[in-house]
Amino acid sequence: MTTEIIMLIVGVLLAEGTEVAPWLAKRLVRWSARVRHLNAQRAEIRAEELAAVIDSMPGKLFKLTMALLFTAQAGMSWTRRTIMRRLQGKKINKDIADTATEPESSPTETDFHKSDTPTRAPAMPRSRRSGTGLSAKVLPELQKMARDLGISGAGRMRKSQLIYAIQEKRAALQETQTEDTS
Repeated sequence: MTTEIIMLIVGVLLAEGTEVAPWLAKRLVRWSARVRHLNAQRAEIRAEELAAVIDSMPGKLFKLTMALLFTAQAGMSWTRRTIMRRLQGKKINKDIADTATEPESSPTETDFHKSDTPTRAPAMPRSRRSGTGLSAKVLPELQKMARDLGISGAGRMRKSQLIYAIQEKRAALQETQTEDTS
């Protein structure tokens, strides 16, 4: 019991007394950003952001702990991405195997009377965000609303910017309507 306590105290003193913990924290943050983001430019930006977060924290051991948490999150992201790729690969392989084993049927008389236009699979409904008001709408809906209100550059705006612009435009329209009625 006393050996464990002594080792813990020595470990804390070494971590707080040397520059190993902050150095390791910065390395872990850079690695976790590269693992989490496939785009190299985005990974570099995220690494700088996380390094700034780490630098702003007090205590070398706390910095290392936060870096380990960021690394764990990156590991979970990588695991999720890997599982999805494997599942998609199995689905693709299963589809290929199913089509290879299906017997080719000869065309029937009804096949000749069918329309020549290919039929589309029914479109999957867009999942809506939970909530109410503008934040519940998906980006294309907000862009259409912005165009209808006469907001220029709606196609280049982020969702939060669109919501703000729509709210501002609506407020301006309400002000002009109340001025016209009075």
